[in-house]
Amino acid sequence: MKKLEQEQKSSLIFWLVCFGVAIFLFVFPFYKGVFNGGTPTFQGPIYTSVLLASVILFMFAIYYIYDHHSKSKIQIFVLIIWLIPLSYWISSFNYASYFMAQQSVLIHCIYAIFFTVALHLSATKFGLSVLRKLVIYSGYLLVLFGLANVYNFSQYQDAILHMRLSGVFQYANAYSAYLLALLFISLVHLENTQKSYFKLVQGVMLIPIFVSLLLTYSRGVFLILPVVLILILPLLEIRKQISLFINLIVVTLVSLLILNNIISIMSLDDAGKLENINRWSSLSLIFVSSLLVSVICFLSHKLVERITNNNKSSTKTWRFSKLYISCFIVLILAAAIVVGKMEHIVKVFPERLQIRLETISASNNSITERFNFYQDAFSLLKDYPVFGAGGGAWFTLYEQYKQNPYTSRQAHSFLMQELVETGLVGFTIIFSIICLIFLMFVYRYFKNRKEGYQDSLIFYVAFLCIFLHSLIDFDLSYIYLSVLIYICLGVLAGSSGLVINFQPANSSKNGDSSIKKSTWMRFSYSTLIIIISISLFITSVKLIKANTLYNNVVISLRNSPDLNEVNKNLNAAIELNPNNYDYYFLKNNILLSAYEQTKNEAYITEAQKNLEQNKVKEPFSHSLMESKYSILMKKNDMEAAFNFLIEQKKYFPWDITIYDRLIGLGVEVGKIKSEYWDQSILVFEEFAAKITKLEQAQDYKITANMYNGVGLIYYFKSNNKNAIQYLKLGLSGPYENIDNKNLNRLYLALTLQENQLDKKLYDKFIAKYPEEKQAIDTKSKKITIGDNIEFIK
Repeated sequence: MKKLEQEQKSSLIFWLVCFGVAIFLFVFPFYKGVFNGGTPTFQGPIYTSVLLASVILFMFAIYYIYDHHSKSKIQIFVLIIWLIPLSYWISSFNYASYFMAQQSVLIHCIYAIFFTVALHLSATKFGLSVLRKLVIYSGYLLVLFGLANVYNFSQYQDAILHMRLSGVFQYANAYSAYLLALLFISLVHLENTQKSYFKLVQGVMLIPIFVSLLLTYSRGVFLILPVVLILILPLLEIRKQISLFINLIVVTLVSLLILNNIISIMSLDDAGKLENINRWSSLSLIFVSSLLVSVICFLSHKLVERITNNNKSSTKTWRFSKLYISCFIVLILAAAIVVGKMEHIVKVFPERLQIRLETISASNNSITERFNFYQDAFSLLKDYPVFGAGGGAWFTLYEQYKQNPYTSRQAHSFLMQELVETGLVGFTIIFSIICLIFLMFVYRYFKNRKEGYQDSLIFYVAFLCIFLHSLIDFDLSYIYLSVLIYICLGVLAGSSGLVINFQPANSSKNGDSSIKKSTWMRFSYSTLIIIISISLFITSVKLIKANTLYNNVVISLRNSPDLNEVNKNLNAAIELNPNNYDYYFLKNNILLSAYEQTKNEAYITEAQKNLEQNKVKEPFSHSLMESKYSILMKKNDMEAAFNFLIEQKKYFPWDITIYDRLIGLGVEVGKIKSEYWDQSILVFEEFAAKITKLEQAQDYKITANMYNGVGLIYYFKSNNKNAIQYLKLGLSGPYENIDNKNLNRLYLALTLQENQLDKKLYDKFIAKYPEEKQAIDTKSKKITIGDNIEFIK
């Protein structure tokens, strides 16, 4: 092993691989955590991640060829891990979105690469030490950067969102899970490290980390924190359990004492009143508190160590002693839940944090919404049970399955996301791998504690914190956090001891055949990963170039564009990445805009051709649905547009715009075929029934256009009573619109005919348009609607 460590230290390729990992951990989180958001905005960093991962894999393949330690064996998990991207590839044949399914395969190749590299790098104590430092110090960088935004030294977009610290992730809940991982990494590593100066460094960062965690105001973290504690503490010696618990209490108390000061700084900054004197005094408070906590943690560790050493003989006799503290924590937490409801206990926390903690209950809207997501995910799974609907399944299909009008392109659960994307087969593969690695690490940790397994403990801690939180949120939609999870899994897998030996124990008898087999297997594996790396490299270069061209087009369109240059760049982007439907959507918008200006049918024809090319690959795309609707309306084919929206309604049953458009179109197409009027009324009644079922429908309600459209339809059907009823709802109250002369004239004339004159609206309308008085007042005059009614959107 020492020989291997010396080879690593002197190997240029080893350091290049480490440098590649360092670039990802230190640089890529600043690209919004490399969020897989499903839109072109997020795609550039994803493709660059694929490029970096392919280069790392290629360098690793070269390193592996010359790695004497691996000449006669291969870790089973470096083969098994590729079942995960394989499961996504298989699911892509049953895609909901071809583009997103293919992109998910690439993303999971990134994960497999970092897993493989972490597994091999951690084979030695030196390699493990390098990985550990990269994870810890990159984390500290992100924490300090987050606080730099609090104090206005940096202005990263949405680092503070709605007065919640979101850091580089722009989402407070994801950042909180990452901070929880860093908090426990620091606490555990402080207990395990032997170097005093390093204990002090770890201690200094505890306050910035915990304060940042509190500033996220995340409720989910407080829910999983006791679970994490219970799963971590039994893996520590009893003295370390006690010391860690003491340190956690100290950090919590000191953080709460200084938290109000930092919140006031955020409020001043938000109001634009932050001054240097406030900023530096608050920073000084954090700095002094951090030093104080570091010293206290250091001394408490030494004190607990001395006490337990003095009572070493007695502690050894404690059976299951490692579980005592965990059980004690459970009891303390249970008591805290009961006592915590008392007003004087809750008031220890700052007001905003009090409110967040008090709303942790099953009846909370956020929790209720999550249960709705999970129910809808199971409904989706019923239609795609075996292999799922491919990557991006939730993003693409959730509108079809949702039971109320929420907007959430993430399933808010890694478990649910995997189920709908890869089905029961892929889900079983992924979670079997995770559970096997996790359980084998825990088993071998207890069995071989003295063999250096404690060095891997921080990776166990990081995995636990982020993974557990990802079960109730979409943390792992951030590729950065997923890579961190797979690095941790790679390290834990490296300690499993599951290897394939190419050279059996009696290899001396078989001599040449064993060596040949070993060489052939190593060469085959290296060749395979080189082929994968080259394929990923070529693919990523093309995708990056296409994304760059697309972004240039978007920028050009904002500033006086040269249409020829725009078309040239966009066509080049489509040629490089023909599966990206967003490129086609933008192209169709440009074509329709050109048609509007020139009335040249060639533009419409080309737009239709683009739609036909994508119809099979993206059958559920909302943007392509919008594009087709626009084409039909430009062609003035209202009947086809109406029938198209009726068809699309089953895919977007809560899309208020579809109902609004259908009723508006129904007014006009009903003049051609009266059955369209009846169909439009049924559409209205369907939508009204949805509203009735909703307990809270603040922004989701019947629009003025819907009321007016139905009112007009009833008027055309000679049902004046219903016409008046619905036109009144669409023209009065919150929807009052005096400037709509035609509809107001019709409504007021109808009310006058039926002796139900709306006097209030009548007076307002006549005051503004006195010339309309005669048209309304003359009862004998036949009421007609002007041809210039612009009702359809």
